[in-house]
Amino acid sequence: MTRFVILTLIVLVVSILFYITADETAVVLGMPLINASQPDPAWIALGGTGVIVIGAGVGLIALTWIGGGVLFATGQVSGGLIAFGQLGIGLIGFAAQVGTGLVGMGQGGLGLYTVTQGGSRNEAGKAFLKSLSAELNEILTILR
Repeated sequence: MTRFVILTLIVLVVSILFYITADETAVVLGMPLINASQPDPAWIALGGTGVIVIGAGVGLIALTWIGGGVLFATGQVSGGLIAFGQLGIGLIGFAAQVGTGLVGMGQGGLGLYTVTQGGSRNEAGKAFLKSLSAELNEILTILR
């Protein structure tokens, strides 16, 4: 997981550096290198569609607040093979507050194998609620 986070940060930083320094007319393999204003896809897009999308949109990799990525997506609402965010819909997996996928982790989720506080076929949710109830009872006993 640590390597994935480092890779994601490297992709984000390099994309931003390309965006800042590259000429908007630069074309690589028939597609613009950067794109912020046109609806056409680009290698690095600030919103819209592209290979790497930052902001909001759809791409191969989506580092967005709302978006979808073929490989992976991050953001408040994200969808892709692997999804990270508040609401993650990942075909293979998710790491989200609430999500769905074959495997996943978060506060709540549906999937074949999930590690959540509460979710489908999960005994950990019952243990969490039991420990939370015990902690609340202890706090309320002190207040009496």
